[in-house]
Formats: sequence, C-alpha cells, structure tokens
Amino acid sequence: MLKTWPEDGVVAAMRGRKSEKKIVNIMAGSGAPVIDAKVKQALEQHGLVDVEFLPVQLQDHAKKPVKGQFWLLHVVATRDYIDIAESDIEVVDDMLWHPREVVLDETLLGDRPPMFRVPGARYPWVFIRSDVAEALVAAKLIGFKTYDPGRHAFSVEGSDLPGVR
Repeated sequence: MLKTWPEDGVVAAMRGRKSEKKIVNIMAGSGAPVIDAKVKQALEQHGLVDVEFLPVQLQDHAKKPVKGQFWLLHVVATRDYIDIAESDIEVVDDMLWHPREVVLDETLLGDRPPMFRVPGARYPWVFIRSDVAEALVAAKLIGFKTYDPGRHAFSVEGSDLPGVR
C-alpha cells in the first residue's frame, strides 16, 4: 500500500467509545492501529521489513485535527503458522472465526518475523514476537495491552482462548 499511499497521508478519524477519546501512543482509527512517533521509533529498532507505516492526519472524535505525526500500522507479513488440525477454531466458509485454542506449528516458527498476520482469519490476527512486545512495554507506551497467550486466558467474541502452544 505504501507505493500508492499519498505522501502527506490521508485523514484517519479516531474510533471507539467516548471513553477512548484520549490521545495515546496506539489508537484505533479508520479500521487499523494508528501509532505515534514513539511507537514507530520503538518498532523500527526491530528490523520490521514487512510492516508499512502509512502517514495519516489524525482527527479526534469531534473531527478536529490532532497535532503530531501519526501512521497507520499496516502489517504486510502473513504466515500460515496455525495448525488447524490441533487448534480449536470454528471455521466458516474457509475463514477462521471463533478461536478457542490456537496451536501454532512450531516447525515453521524459526523464521518468524517480528510481526505477522494470520491469513484467512475473520479479523486481522496479528502476532508479535515477545522481544517486540517487551520493547513496547519498556518504552512505557500507552494504548495497548500485551498478553502472553500461554499464560493468560482471554475471550474473543465470547469464546475462551486459553493460549497458544
């Protein structure tokens, strides 16, 4: 997308509930994560070759321009690392829907990039390596949560996702 993206960016409107009006380092905007310069700098230290930083002109919930530099974080890298046979994921029309347990094929993980999306998922599931997550936490960035799926259960659309093995 970067090749055809306008150099001065496009307008990205903040999304979410009224309680999410605060400008933070990572925000939801126009359907993709919107990041600020601190996040971009932290991520660039990890050699993200399959990630695009698409410039945007951020607008707040009242459609007023927000000062600063912002980018849509577009993860280009896709890897089919999920072991469908071992995972407990509802598949509808060849699309991965309700994940209850996601099992990755460990034989394929040796070349995993710092960030990658899972093809065929209903939502853009993005996995990040633990060293990248730790760098974001160490930079004291605001607006995201990290989960070690092997240690924390959480829910996606009401389905328990006990962990990634």
